[in-house]
Amino acid sequence: MPRKIWVSPTMLRAVADEDLGVTDEVARDTEEDLGVADADEVSRASHAMPTRIWVSPTRLPAVAYEDLGVADADERLSFDTEVEASTAAAKTARTSRGRAQLTWRHPATDVWAPPHRFYNLAASPPPLYHLLARLSLSLSLTRTRLAAAAAAAAAAPLSPAERGGEVFLRCTDLMAVASRLAVARVAPDGGAAGRRRRRRGRPVVAVPTAAGRGRGRGGAVAASPPTEEAVQMTEPLTKEDLMAYLVSGCKPKENWRIGTEHEKFGFEVDTLRPIKYDQIRDILNGLAERFDWDKIVEENNVIGLKQGKQSISLEPGGQFELSGAPLETLHQTCAEVNSHLYQVKAVGEEMGIGFLGIGFQPKWALSDIPIMPKGRYEIMRNYMPKVGSLGLDMMFRTCTVQVNLDFSSEQDMIRKFRAGLALQPIATAIFANSPFKEGKPNGYLSLRSHIWTDTDNNRSGMLPFVFDDSFGFERYVDYALDVPMYFVYRNKKYIDCTGMSFRDFMVGKLPQAPGELPTLNDWENHLTTIFPEVRLKRYLEMRGADGGPWRRLCALPAFWVGLLYDEESLQSISDMTSDWTNEEREMLRRKVPVTGLKTPFRDGYVRDLAEEILQLSKNGLERRGYKEVSFLREVDAVISSGVTPAERLLNLYETKWQRSVDPVFQELLY
Repeated sequence: MPRKIWVSPTMLRAVADEDLGVTDEVARDTEEDLGVADADEVSRASHAMPTRIWVSPTRLPAVAYEDLGVADADERLSFDTEVEASTAAAKTARTSRGRAQLTWRHPATDVWAPPHRFYNLAASPPPLYHLLARLSLSLSLTRTRLAAAAAAAAAAPLSPAERGGEVFLRCTDLMAVASRLAVARVAPDGGAAGRRRRRRGRPVVAVPTAAGRGRGRGGAVAASPPTEEAVQMTEPLTKEDLMAYLVSGCKPKENWRIGTEHEKFGFEVDTLRPIKYDQIRDILNGLAERFDWDKIVEENNVIGLKQGKQSISLEPGGQFELSGAPLETLHQTCAEVNSHLYQVKAVGEEMGIGFLGIGFQPKWALSDIPIMPKGRYEIMRNYMPKVGSLGLDMMFRTCTVQVNLDFSSEQDMIRKFRAGLALQPIATAIFANSPFKEGKPNGYLSLRSHIWTDTDNNRSGMLPFVFDDSFGFERYVDYALDVPMYFVYRNKKYIDCTGMSFRDFMVGKLPQAPGELPTLNDWENHLTTIFPEVRLKRYLEMRGADGGPWRRLCALPAFWVGLLYDEESLQSISDMTSDWTNEEREMLRRKVPVTGLKTPFRDGYVRDLAEEILQLSKNGLERRGYKEVSFLREVDAVISSGVTPAERLLNLYETKWQRSVDPVFQELLY
């Protein structure tokens, strides 16, 4: 372990003093964001910054947003035996701009190249302290390159002498460096991420793959079409086959995982306008080239990326979605999010593109939003106005964060489904973050949530039948069979089947595809076109939260994991909500988007419920034993103040922002 590590005070974003293990020479501002992105911005900072911060090596995991995926020093030491890689050397080269750039020698090819080319250099990612110690005292890189440089540097085995001494890092890059390694090192299958070598930017499929075990590949409104990997049926599907598909999601508690998905709006930094497909394509290509993602192509258009069990997809209006891998702890999921945000920022900043974390497009009209070149979206765009007045807004102007969780049995699924549905409006209130529309307040704290009340009621809502005594896998299959279809994908073409039922498809009676029978892949896709507040696939999706800034992307999974992955907390929620009526649940769904935590409920307010529920979540996380309670800090702040994120934005709009929404693009910039 390095005896001491010196970290320059740049961008210690959303990290509390007590988590840093630091001695500050100057008292830091109490705001969550120190407001300094890099050394160039220090002079423009509005408040005093410490000249240096000393970080104890045993507290390093806390520097990069609570925990880097490594619980403590003892756990880091346990990874020491995993380091197996060839030596690498470093030298400084001049770029075409005349600026110094660090390059590394690939141990196998003896080729010198920028370090971001060698993300898969190490067969097994080394411990965090090896990575830090390998960096020299004088190492200086642009912040979009340091994480990649460190990943390559870390591949070399270190002598005891090399593990000592002083190491210089910049905090802007420490987060991304450690986040990437944390995700790679703790892959659920026990292998290191990136172990399989691939050609960079190589398309892996001609169209998106089916969801499979990866979480939420279809996104909020997208279903993946069949591929060569689809399960082709030799006999007609039966209802029992459809039920068996859902039942196959049952797994023992030790195999439960956490999947996190989030969407964000891309925009031009100079104009604040939504980015067009050509710009999105360039970002996707940049990510594929620089960070070793595989491209997903549809009709010669890059429409997504895939890397292991993670995927990046495009929503109808170009919303950029990460569907995370199923991971074991909240530390891992948060590290995964940090790594992804680092990557998109690294590519986007070079193109003058930023990403906004909010639930509804705050400035631009529907006519200003580009349409992505995905065949299914054309079908949906034509169908939505026929079944609701707000469907197009849902498609093109909303962003969400959702959490995907496992169950062990049908009974466990039922309990979690009911608890999730009952508490979804509470989560909506806590994470409400969509108060603006077309440049002014829209009358809601969560316009995104309200939009779902008039999008397509045949496939959305609170699903009262889930609370019936007869509910189970079979009842959900019956419901899904009657939800109108969107399309069938055959011969690389989307066939418009809007309004038809999957029951008709089961017996080959689709007028648009006479005689055609479904595969399990078709069923899988159909399930992703159903949008209730909690959705059942081979896991449960919690879908009630608005998109938000990165510090909330780790808070939402913490909230739900503490409630649903702990037996005592889950039972307490079941007891608390058991006598809630369908009318009360529907009332909460419709009123919370307007009044948030101040919504009256029985003898109190939603805030009172939220306080009790938060304590149950904290207790559940404590009992898990992974030191995850700190991820609830953002939730705690909202509930204790009684002020939702949306209300905070509205206050800024009326005061500091002088009734302009433009500053929100900086306020909620990733």
